[in-house]
Amino acid sequence: MIALHLLDLSDSRRVQSDGMTPRRDWQDPPTQAELHATFHALADPVLGCDRAARIEAALDALPRTVWAGLAGPLT
Repeated sequence: MIALHLLDLSDSRRVQSDGMTPRRDWQDPPTQAELHATFHALADPVLGCDRAARIEAALDALPRTVWAGLAGPLT
């Protein structure tokens, strides 16, 4: 799906963005590696690498539940 943005400005100008395809969506979800990389890119600077790694390990160790089905494509 290509997203185009068209704006009509108050001075009668019309501006349009180039078309773009979102990098990820429900039809093309991120891989586990991408999710882990994003987590570390955001968490490591704030929590430190060791603490972020411990949180990641704790999350990975959580049992799968019926709610995990909601994230089906992500798992």
